[in-house]
Amino acid sequence: MLAGIVLGVSVIPGLTAWDKILLIGSWLPVMSIELLNTAIECVFDLVTKEFHPMIKKGKDTASAAIFVMICLNIVLWAGYVIKLTE
Repeated sequence: MLAGIVLGVSVIPGLTAWDKILLIGSWLPVMSIELLNTAIECVFDLVTKEFHPMIKKGKDTASAAIFVMICLNIVLWAGYVIKLTE
């Protein structure tokens, strides 16, 4: 995934080196939160395989954190697209 982002950003005309670093680096927190989400799910699955509402809530909350970071990245990238089309 990161290789595709780097390749995509590298061919966008009109971006400074700092713009490219920001756009590529903005995906690192997403990947970090995804790793934490996976770890949380593994721990919950280790505790019990049976359904429990608090475990569901914990898994859903961790997934929501990833969703929020992806939304922030979409806003950031959209801002750059708007900036480049002006």
